Amino acid sequence: MKQNPKPSTVRLTIDFPLDQHTYIKMLAAKEGVSLRQFVIEHLPSLDEGKKKHKDVEKDEFDELLKELLVEKADVLKRLSKK
Repeated sequence: MKQNPKPSTVRLTIDFPLDQHTYIKMLAAKEGVSLRQFVIEHLPSLDEGKKKHKDVEKDEFDELLKELLVEKADVLKRLSKK
């Protein structure tokens, strides 16, 4: 019985400004996935130079973030414990 070898992986560490990290985590929570899974799923679209999410002004971002934090508080708590 032949076992499939584990695919080789590489760890990638990136330092983000807090507001960018929060925004990306917010997008992941909105999709109900982990931050890791969100980044992996969106790398192909980043590679192709496509934007999946529209650009927003800071005031609009702040308002959207507040709404999402209230709406997805339980998901964010679970993600923060991972």
